[in-house]
Amino acid sequence: MKKLSTLIVVILLLGSSAVARAATWTDSMQAAIKNGDYNQINTIAAAHPGEQGAIAVYLLQQSQAYGNAPAREARIFATATPFVSQISPTYAGPAGEIIGAVVKTASDNDFQKAHPRETSDIFINALNMSSQPNIAGSDPNLHAEVLDAADDFIKGHPQDVDKRLLEMASLAETGGAPPPAARGVVQPSPASGGVTESLNAAIANGNFNQINVIGASHPGEQGAIAVHLLQQSQTFGNQPTREVRVFAAATPFVGRIPPSDAGTASEIIGAMLKLAEDKNFQNAHPREAADIFLNALNMSSQPNIVAYEPNLHAEVLEAANDFIKEHPQDADKRLKEEVSLAEAGGAPETPPKGVINPSAE
Repeated sequence: MKKLSTLIVVILLLGSSAVARAATWTDSMQAAIKNGDYNQINTIAAAHPGEQGAIAVYLLQQSQAYGNAPAREARIFATATPFVSQISPTYAGPAGEIIGAVVKTASDNDFQKAHPRETSDIFINALNMSSQPNIAGSDPNLHAEVLDAADDFIKGHPQDVDKRLLEMASLAETGGAPPPAARGVVQPSPASGGVTESLNAAIANGNFNQINVIGASHPGEQGAIAVHLLQQSQTFGNQPTREVRVFAAATPFVGRIPPSDAGTASEIIGAMLKLAEDKNFQNAHPREAADIFLNALNMSSQPNIVAYEPNLHAEVLEAANDFIKEHPQDADKRLKEEVSLAEAGGAPETPPKGVINPSAE
């Protein structure tokens, strides 16, 4: 009961903080959360680089409002990850409290049995968050506590463990306590050779959360970042999981691609669609196929892509529908929701349905 009371105090503190004053983005953020449009959350944050610490705190706070909807709670919690390092020292303590509370939920054996995927996702993101210098400075023991809980889950539920969690836990155990900069995080700055070099290093390290941080730190270059990520995805044809992860990383920034590059982007989206349609690929890599369809639906509904290739969105929707019908056991819930939303709206509008333009406020 004491823990619950503490958490309520923390949430009230956050609600009356600078987060509540950031009215320029909170309405858009609330709508994105309500619509389950998690890619849009990245877009909103990218449009407000100076407020990403407040955005991270806000998302952590909002995740606690969905305790009776574990999938939604875990997804909102995860969306805060790229921006947690931007949280100011003033709010690092309250943020650490929420991270600890979510980890406590994920450590519950009944929760793990009922929601294994959400458990994995919570541990993956909590390991990342707790290794950030600001969080580690506020609670030096939190990272080790998260790692212990994640290890227990891995041992107790080996059949349910996400490969990413195994990699994250292994990396954390190898590195010991978090160094001054979070492990595996490449800081995008002129000293590191520029945006392209930082992106390439993040891709090489499999640090996909850092890609969001790089994009958010360079709002004027997000179109070029999207094109670079799409192009880089094509270099991993013999590694489907990596190929799809890099492809998906471009999604929040595709709407910023200039008309001059929309053709290149459309061709790559089309190539990925063709890959996902292949029956052999679907049978061997059902999760990757679902992820391609999910992200391609979002990308192909962006006005710049629609303007260049008006039929692409309908083609993606049709292929995604076929996949859902033929592989119902492999169809991700998010994909079903995205397809349902696209079907309900018909042809994509300008802006695409479910996307709130943060610059319109």
